[in-house]
Amino acid sequence: MTRIYESDVEELTIQLLESIGYTYLPPEDQELERKDFADCLNYAL
Repeated sequence: MTRIYESDVEELTIQLLESIGYTYLPPEDQELERKDFADCLNYAL
């Protein structure tokens, strides 16, 4: 029986989303996007 790991699901999801036009932003680059989590909340409001 083939094992499915979380990383396999993550990679497949990234590939599928990229194939329909989304851009993957790796975790190390996400830190550059905003200084504080509150920036997300302020933007959403």
